[in-house]
Amino acid sequence: MLPIHKFDIQWGYNNVHIKEGDEWKAAFITNKGLFKPTVMFFGLTNSLATFQMMMNSIFANEIAEKWLTVYMDDMAIHTQHQEHETEEQHIQWHRIYVKRILAKLMEHNLFLKPEKCTFKQSSIKFLGIRITQGEVQMDDTKVEKVRNWRPPTNVTEVQKFLGFTGYYRYFIKDYLKIARPLLQLTHLMSTWHWNKDEQTAFETLCQAMINKPVLRQPNFTKPFFLLTDASAYGVGAILSQEGGSLTLKPNQKPKLHPITYYLATFTETECNYNIYERELLAIIKAISHWQPYLIWTKEPFTILTDHANLLHWKSPRKLNRQTAHWHGELQDYNFRLQHIPGKLCTAADALSQPTGANEGKDDNQQMTMIPEAAFIRLAGPDSDGSIKHTISIIQNQNRTLMEEWTGIYPIECIDNPDELFWRDIKGH
Repeated sequence: MLPIHKFDIQWGYNNVHIKEGDEWKAAFITNKGLFKPTVMFFGLTNSLATFQMMMNSIFANEIAEKWLTVYMDDMAIHTQHQEHETEEQHIQWHRIYVKRILAKLMEHNLFLKPEKCTFKQSSIKFLGIRITQGEVQMDDTKVEKVRNWRPPTNVTEVQKFLGFTGYYRYFIKDYLKIARPLLQLTHLMSTWHWNKDEQTAFETLCQAMINKPVLRQPNFTKPFFLLTDASAYGVGAILSQEGGSLTLKPNQKPKLHPITYYLATFTETECNYNIYERELLAIIKAISHWQPYLIWTKEPFTILTDHANLLHWKSPRKLNRQTAHWHGELQDYNFRLQHIPGKLCTAADALSQPTGANEGKDDNQQMTMIPEAAFIRLAGPDSDGSIKHTISIIQNQNRTLMEEWTGIYPIECIDNPDELFWRDIKGH
């Protein structure tokens, strides 16, 4: 068992002192008078960032050694067994780490909440999730809260429900697909309604959380597998790693366990990209989203796709500005591309192609590239709207004047079948 320790800092933001002379910037008025606080409190602009920066500065070395995680006032010590290390040696290292943390807390006059601290546990609750040996699950208390959640009766309650479930969206496959009817209710131009689609979406999300899906914790000693798929209007991706032992038997296929899911819709501009560019864009979006996991990996990660269209980029070709930009982004990553049968890519297909979404089949149909009104027609007087035809109409409206000018100026009258037309004798 690998022990995990958790700490909770007491008083939070109040541990940060306001610079002397700047207290007036946070002053507030009560019925007892004007107060100027000497320490930071909740509600101030950048309070969160300032407190996190303080914690990062204090524990910079421990965070860099990768055995301490700090988020605001929550801290966790976690390690992995080193090669040839015994259980007792591993426990000793943990005790040393705990003493280092306690010493730094004392040095900076920071205190802990004893009732929220745990030591030598096989699993802990951290930031609303339960972390066990190599796995991540939803917190049971949060799941129980969803079990008793009543259907929303207005937009505010929908937003509250989506805000709660959205925090756990990386646990739920097809989250955006399921939540789409509820998300549409939050649009400013949408009128309130609660029909079958909305009730189904609400119940499906609740059930998905009650089922408590399990994700694997990333193991950076193992290679990652990125499964991507692009449709006409979106991208779906799954980040996975091999389960169990890294050493496989001959001809044994690795069993992949999901670490997290990703779904994004294309913009109107991106929907107009050709199939080659959309498939490449799916990869760009996925690796950019999971950059902390995939950038500068020791072992190359594998991109799995069922589209042979990506072979289009295997040959040298002229790049436009957009694809040249993508080419520059890909240089930071160490990866391999593997084509797999479509039947093995159904999960990513489902993420990128949610049921009922606009597939864009009717987009750009019967579109005129340049409208007729933009053309200047110069065919002749019989062509309606041409310059010559317009001049002829004006001349015939002033026919008497034009006949009078014929005897005075060097112009001549041309007798056309439909109407007269005057021009200068030189033919200008």
